[in-house]
Amino acid sequence: MRALTFSLILSLLSLSSLAQPEERIEIASLNRQLIRKKDTVYRFYAVLPEHPVRIYPDRTYYWFHSDTILNTVGGYDGRLLDGSYTVFYPDKNLAEAGEFADGLPNGEWRAWYPGGMIKSIVHWRTGLRIGTFTEFDRNGSKFREGNYRNDELSGKIREYSSDGTFKVIKYIDGKPKEKKAKKEKAKDEKPKNSKARVDQPAKKPKKKQKDSNDDQ
Repeated sequence: MRALTFSLILSLLSLSSLAQPEERIEIASLNRQLIRKKDTVYRFYAVLPEHPVRIYPDRTYYWFHSDTILNTVGGYDGRLLDGSYTVFYPDKNLAEAGEFADGLPNGEWRAWYPGGMIKSIVHWRTGLRIGTFTEFDRNGSKFREGNYRNDELSGKIREYSSDGTFKVIKYIDGKPKEKKAKKEKAKDEKPKNSKARVDQPAKKPKKKQKDSNDDQ
């Protein structure tokens, strides 16, 4: 009798373990969305969170309602985007790929130009750009790279020219740091108080005139 009871418990446990993955797959399939807008295809997951979601008043939340992806600063009213997110061009080439967590962009995001050339690589954390980023031109060459801090450009940012050269601009709180202009005198500049000297011919000594009384 004990052996029979033990075998029944084992069978029930095995059935429950098999049911859990199937249930998760079913839930995932229900949350998966595929929509088309003007020949552009969006593939993503939208969920009704089972846990409390922290709402940041200054961050943009992405959510899904009535076959439309919406975005709202500081809130949402529908299914939050959660999980992988992929956008395709009409020719089925990748346009954008990344992940959401509770409606906020998270992790590495990549974007492409039509035709397949990489456009940008950006890192996100709970809805804010943070860490390294790289932007490319349509030929695949680097256009700009640097760092984000709390969704703002920070530190030294490199901007590349078409000939491969680059300039470095330092950013503080998302704004370029202004350099104080240094006033330097040109080498051929003359002092302000100096006057040009012109050589003049030496004056001839005046002849002494004779007194008219001496002649008388």
